[in-house]
Amino acid sequence: MNTGRTPQSTAKIAGRPIHPMTVALPITLLVITFVCDALYTFTGETLLATVALYALGAGIVFAALAGVFGFIDYFGSREIRSLRAAHIHMIGNTVILLLSIVNFLLRYGAAEPVPTSGLILSTIVFVAIHVTGWMGWTMVYRHGVGVNTARMHG
Repeated sequence: MNTGRTPQSTAKIAGRPIHPMTVALPITLLVITFVCDALYTFTGETLLATVALYALGAGIVFAALAGVFGFIDYFGSREIRSLRAAHIHMIGNTVILLLSIVNFLLRYGAAEPVPTSGLILSTIVFVAIHVTGWMGWTMVYRHGVGVNTARMHG
């Protein structure tokens, strides 16, 4: 049993880190964007393009919210900032958010429902989310970020 101190989140509710609670929705929405874009490309069904646009917009809003708590944890803990995985996770997710905003702006009001640039950006975001997610879980599973080891066996 590891009873040593692990890096702790600074943004918490009732002792639990907020950031991990807020990431599932934006990840899901941005993955839905990619899936709908890919399906639209093969089927031409415009409803899929509409769903992709709404999912992308909502994904941006919820990613920004999750990012606020991620930034609080990153800049609020020197222990977290010292982790290479934390740098990759934070920088990667910031890039994902920026690419998603660009993607939304390119397709909002565009002549074609899913421009080629939109499909390319949603594909890049889809791949990048898996890399940054891996880094996030590396912080938890390898470095114990946010894990309260004193309460694990109490």
